[in-house]
Amino acid sequence: AVATGFACCENIMYIFVYTPSNLSQEISTLVARSIFPVHPLCAALQSIGICRRDLEKDSSMKLGKAILPALLLHGTFDFILMAIGAFSSINQSNQEKKDQEDTTDLDDLFEELPILGISMSLVIIFATYYIIASRKQKVRLDQMYISELASQVEQGSLLT
Repeated sequence: AVATGFACCENIMYIFVYTPSNLSQEISTLVARSIFPVHPLCAALQSIGICRRDLEKDSSMKLGKAILPALLLHGTFDFILMAIGAFSSINQSNQEKKDQEDTTDLDDLFEELPILGISMSLVIIFATYYIIASRKQKVRLDQMYISELASQVEQGSLLT
């Protein structure tokens, strides 16, 4: 919930502060930043590492290792979005120099489509990583729970 709230505030800041005051660029920035759930996915990725460290008592899972997947996802995603903004600004200045060339918004979309495809692929890759890692973690936690129950049964401390 916190990650989603932060994402909302950050998206508003990117749209109204960092995007040039051009309605089409503001809308494309809004769509690009809203369509991909990067902050909730980063929070989920971090939670896997922290749970592994704290619940599973894995001493090899240091804080840096726990947040590295989220850091890579967020940093790469932000870089891609900044590249989109830079390409849009360059494209807009080039179009202003060419006295009303026959280009449409559809042409702009086709120029940005590869970058949006890379962004989508990045989110899908990290979401797949999260799904696999969380399933493995669930199995480990279930095994810990079963071992704890078996230990309590052996000691006779489990109340029925």
